[in-house]
Amino acid sequence: AVVLVYPSDIKALRILLEEEMIAAKVYSYFSTSFLVFWNIVIAIDQRMRLPIVCLSKGSRICMFHGQPTKGNVYSGFNYRQFDGLSFYGPLMRDYYIREKSKHDEWPDIPTWNIGQPKSDEIFRSNELERKAASLIGVDASKKTIVYAPSFESCGSLAIFGENIIRSLATIDANVIVKPHPAFYRVLDKSDKFFSGVPHASEWREFASSICELGNVVFPLDKQIRVEYVLSLADVLVTDHSGIAFDAMLLDIPVIYFDCPEFFSDYLPKQYGVDGESARRDIFSNAGRDSGEVVEDISSLLVALDAALSNREINSYERRKISEKLLYNPGQATEFFIRNLINISGD
Repeated sequence: AVVLVYPSDIKALRILLEEEMIAAKVYSYFSTSFLVFWNIVIAIDQRMRLPIVCLSKGSRICMFHGQPTKGNVYSGFNYRQFDGLSFYGPLMRDYYIREKSKHDEWPDIPTWNIGQPKSDEIFRSNELERKAASLIGVDASKKTIVYAPSFESCGSLAIFGENIIRSLATIDANVIVKPHPAFYRVLDKSDKFFSGVPHASEWREFASSICELGNVVFPLDKQIRVEYVLSLADVLVTDHSGIAFDAMLLDIPVIYFDCPEFFSDYLPKQYGVDGESARRDIFSNAGRDSGEVVEDISSLLVALDAALSNREINSYERRKISEKLLYNPGQATEFFIRNLINISGD
């Protein structure tokens, strides 16, 4: 097994694999073109560079890294090199069918209805809850609000983040702040894609002061795993992050803090997506029609009070979406591995 990651992540991943006693070599993602002997290459993004030459029988499979939430899944799709696509659920398959109808140049790539391996653990929430409460350090007897914003410079964390977190801290509940993984990465700040994006290093003073209140957890050195925070969550506050779909799988109420610029400016400029259509499209809006959309802090507090008082609020709408999200919920890893074995012939 060979794992290719960005150079900045090599050391950390090697340590993790050693701790888990997993035998795998770790190299730079930029060495992809040097791979010539391989049986299966698993890509976690539909844009990823893949080895071109194979001196043995090989298949290149896309496992994707999230549900379609921003209308950009097939922007830069490396369709010429993939030999198979693994879908999470009907929502993802329907989106692919819709997009493929617009592109005559895309070949008929084999597809498999596998499910989402990384979501398997959230279905073990009863086991995780006690462990998560201890690891995260929250009072398990209290209700818990999770604030999980996306990373863009037009997102809620960048524009309203401090005010949102301070307002959540006034509520008699645990507050867990879980920014997007990009928040924790060492990024090239000269990269225009990350211009204005919040970085952990810039939030140290605020995070330290807000955590002193005693009911807020805002880790800066290490992100909390999504299955841990969702196992504790009574309500999720986000903007346009795909974590909303994960919350729906557990029937957790979702409150969306509206960031109009994301639809009016960011999506059109970054991905050529029609912003107004995206706002109304489940493939681009993270399912916001199934939750409460708020535009300011006072509306957020009202929506939070309602959700904490009645977890069934908007439950019907959430469940209708969750039915479309996953094949083989809780067993996707098993199905994915079984599929790989069939492909490899071992």
